[in-house]
Amino acid sequence: MQRRRFIRLAAGIFALGTAPFMGGGSEAATPKRYQRVKLVDAQGNGIKAAALQEDENYLFFYPYMGTPCFLLNLGAGHDRLRLASACDNPCGWPGGVGLERSIVAYAAICTHQVTRPSPRKSFINYSPKGGKSGEASGRITCCLHGSVFDPAQGGKVVGGPAPQPLTAIELDYDEETDELHAVGTYGGEVFKAYFKAYRKELRREFGPALAWQESAGEIVVMRLSDYTKRQFFC
Repeated sequence: MQRRRFIRLAAGIFALGTAPFMGGGSEAATPKRYQRVKLVDAQGNGIKAAALQEDENYLFFYPYMGTPCFLLNLGAGHDRLRLASACDNPCGWPGGVGLERSIVAYAAICTHQVTRPSPRKSFINYSPKGGKSGEASGRITCCLHGSVFDPAQGGKVVGGPAPQPLTAIELDYDEETDELHAVGTYGGEVFKAYFKAYRKELRREFGPALAWQESAGEIVVMRLSDYTKRQFFC
């Protein structure tokens, strides 16, 4: 699916909220509730957790219409995902969801200098097989400045200059339907700095003020490779 089609579809099924964007700072906090939104595919069908391919980079926008997030199925081999909290700070991250507790989500915004996936390129990606520079497998790496995060440990910083973990997205999993909802965030947020850094780009991509609206209703999930033209792995 082409990027423009995705943007049109996403804008069509998102319900526009009225809350202004929040965030900034590195404070570890209790879960912050945003609107409960259902994760769906391009046809509006609920995403099934069992259908998420292991180690694939999926993308959706939450808690605001212009803030990208990774949705990852790390596979059943990550025992650390079963821990009540795997962060090295009191962020309260509860671990993965799904039958194998292997599904996680994080804001796809580097906490060093708010690098993000864009339609043209993405320097921040999940690398299931490790990086060329010798990084361990199963990490989210920002190739712009070398920050490395562990998605199996609440987005913990394991390398590079990032000062805090990635913002974790709280997922609600329905065992009966195998469907997923996003309901909030864990840990510090960098959304304020993100919107300031990309104000012009977001206006061009999403339209005036649309990127700053809170997500609601349904959110389209797509492969990152369908959104960005080029992914950089390091």
